[in-house]
Amino acid sequence: MTRSIKGVTPYLSVPIALVAMLALLVGTLPISAGEGGIAGARFTAALVGAEENPPVTTGATGELELTLVDAGTMLFTLSYRTLEGGDPAAAHIHIGPRGANGPVVIPFCGAGGKPACPASGSVSGTITPADVMALPDLGVAAGDLNAVLTAMRAGNTYANIHNAQNPGGQIRGQISGG
Repeated sequence: MTRSIKGVTPYLSVPIALVAMLALLVGTLPISAGEGGIAGARFTAALVGAEENPPVTTGATGELELTLVDAGTMLFTLSYRTLEGGDPAAAHIHIGPRGANGPVVIPFCGAGGKPACPASGSVSGTITPADVMALPDLGVAAGDLNAVLTAMRAGNTYANIHNAQNPGGQIRGQISGG
């Protein structure tokens, strides 16, 4: 004898339940952004003088927020305050682990065809593969945003703000997340 639950026979109940569970699971998965990662992935950094190499004594601070939109686009906001010894000359992402200096790979402002950095406050914009500088010694080709994202996820990138008093950087923060 076959029982009926609200008009559905048991052998149909199992497939319906499986389809419903699969739909719920798929609906919660992140949207792919190709090889670059997951759309909506976020990266952050807290910038302070103590993270510079060598460390800088300063009351200046900053924050970086990056969001991956798709395989070829990231949005960024870099905020900073209380810079000492001049307005920011340039701000960028460098490739390098904590405590080590590394080369610039993506400019935010003041270099690489980007507008001048504002004296204080924040700068926001879009990063695309066209912003990625070639670093052949580190295996990064010009335009290879995926290589930069890989370095970011590994903790091998940092944001840095440079000015006249501290040309090597006044505040710095290791980028994490993703």
